[in-house]
Amino acid sequence: MTDAFVIRAATIDDADLIARQRVAMWVDMGVATPDVVTHLHHDCTTAIAGHLKTGAYVGWLAAQADAPGAVVGGAGVHFRHVLPLPVRGHDGITRVEPGRHPTVVNVYTEPTHRRRGVARLLMLRVIDWAVAEGLTTLFLHATPEGRGLYASLGFAPTGDMRLDLRGRPRV
Repeated sequence: MTDAFVIRAATIDDADLIARQRVAMWVDMGVATPDVVTHLHHDCTTAIAGHLKTGAYVGWLAAQADAPGAVVGGAGVHFRHVLPLPVRGHDGITRVEPGRHPTVVNVYTEPTHRRRGVARLLMLRVIDWAVAEGLTTLFLHATPEGRGLYASLGFAPTGDMRLDLRGRPRV
């Protein structure tokens, strides 16, 4: 029931909260172990605050409509700088876009509020914002749990590949 939630833009004052959600997301995925949580939270808070200040990060937070101060989820877009690239628009015309790579990050819902439409509502806000900003593409890295939601919103798998360099000898 998504009408029970309200979405607001994140501010620099929310950096600690966004970092807490980011750390919880990594813990839920089994990537962040207890020995790094405090350090990760500190570093994420610092980075997110800086990116919110410069506009390299734009975020949204969801709360129950009857308790707008109690945040139950969040999502953001982080702009990474990449080299300019050609992009074909829906009109068939290819344009050169600046090196801004908008990646959806930190999509998180508190465990007590999952499966109630919070992430979908947040993602719809992200998509609406991206269209209004004139962005042509959004990128994200989906967990297996999130793939269904993202696919239902029109996200398609890409051909990204990854090479794990840990333990690889130097040449």
